[in-house]
Amino acid sequence: MIVTSSRLKLFNMSRVLWEVRRTPGISRRELSRLLNSTDSKLSRITRDLIADNLLVERATARSAMRGRPHVGLYLNPPGLHVLSIVLTRYEQKISIVDLTGQRVAEDEIDGGVEECNNNILDCARRQITRLSERPDMRFECLAGISLIVSPDIELHGDQDQRVWLNALQNDLHMAFDIPVARSGIAEALHIAETHQTIELPTLPSVMVHAGFALDASMIVSTDTSATTLFEGNLNDVLARFDRGTNSWLSLKDVASAGAVMHRLGHVEQVDTSRNTGLRLGVPHAVRQANSGDRRATTAFRDAGEAVGIAIAALVSMLVPARVILAGPLASAVPFVEGFRYIIQKTSACDSDAIIRSTLSDLQAAEAAGLEWFAFSEMTLDHSEPQAPNRK
Repeated sequence: MIVTSSRLKLFNMSRVLWEVRRTPGISRRELSRLLNSTDSKLSRITRDLIADNLLVERATARSAMRGRPHVGLYLNPPGLHVLSIVLTRYEQKISIVDLTGQRVAEDEIDGGVEECNNNILDCARRQITRLSERPDMRFECLAGISLIVSPDIELHGDQDQRVWLNALQNDLHMAFDIPVARSGIAEALHIAETHQTIELPTLPSVMVHAGFALDASMIVSTDTSATTLFEGNLNDVLARFDRGTNSWLSLKDVASAGAVMHRLGHVEQVDTSRNTGLRLGVPHAVRQANSGDRRATTAFRDAGEAVGIAIAALVSMLVPARVILAGPLASAVPFVEGFRYIIQKTSACDSDAIIRSTLSDLQAAEAAGLEWFAFSEMTLDHSEPQAPNRK
């Protein structure tokens, strides 16, 4: 691929933003050293970013020579805002975050998402209007929309999820005239977890999201950001042969939240997505498992082992720096223990590398949005972000 001078400049600008986020107050000289750039070149880049209101410079401390203050660079919070929308079985919310990741607006989507896209558009308009009416927030415009969707969202009738989401993405783009980046919950949570550490891993990491649907992603590091090379649905992975029916059962049949609830006899809490019992049923079963209830402990541990077997070959081949479990099932200790047992048994992955995510789905949507619209050279070019769109 031929890298033009303009593309190289945008790449360097995104690297500067990344380093300033990692080390607030960093000096231009230190940035030059980290980026292997000349002082004059770095000065031009930071001057452009300050002109675009993405960076600000402030005195940090006085130097020993003549008492002159050191000047450091910081992200400018109101310089950029991202609208985040998360649509999962448990969480259907909208928020707006500034450049530093501070949440400045949040609301639940009234009426759910299955009925009409207008619910989502109206909620987004309300948040934008409220924020615009607050001068202290210095809110001017949105850089983009982060749309995060879980494959377990249920629609009424025979409506196809892909068709519905394509229409929603188009409606959002038309309504607000800004780019929309869409991806699955596993990828978004993975990006959010990567940002928790600020520093990018030197080896790949794997994320498994376990809820009413099962999906996974793999991330490797680049010079400026976390890049997903793989994100896919695990629901249809063949997991167990059923001698009674003489057929294979999918991973969703044996290891999803729905499968666990069926095994524990809570069938009525699985079938209806808007049922209050659905929201209470899985947390209650998790509490049972964590308190030592034998049936619940066995059900969750078996589910964890099944998910571990499904990705054991991938983990064994990659030897990732981290394997992250997320989603409702990951709150159950026996599920994590069963997963960890299989991964350690079948790979060279260290026990400490297997961790559980505690981030919310909305935090995932926000982190992914900032990745695409604030710390990517494509964003600085004001073009459509190349976020995965697999749903």
